[in-house]
Amino acid sequence: MEIARRNTCTINANLYCETLRKLRQVIQNMRRGMLSGGMVLLHENACPHTAAATQELLDQIGWKNFYQPPYSPDPAPSDFYLFLKLKKFLGGKRFGSDKELENAVTT
Repeated sequence: MEIARRNTCTINANLYCETLRKLRQVIQNMRRGMLSGGMVLLHENACPHTAAATQELLDQIGWKNFYQPPYSPDPAPSDFYLFLKLKKFLGGKRFGSDKELENAVTT
């Protein structure tokens, strides 16, 4: 199911809100119950994300914003899950060389 248009126009607040509505509908149809606990969107400070219309829609549908500070040297919060999986995978293992470690995480 296509949620957003592809390379056809500039994304403004109205188009972004339309995309969020479609996304919500897809989640409701394909992942029943997933919205009951609420949703948190990781946004940057782009104009469509911070526009009043977008904020009103998010308030209306009960979704929260989480903003990544601009130019932050920290990993994006959306990447944190990667480290936990990697830590569990590598936990207790010993490697004799960098190449062994590289092979373990790339194969």
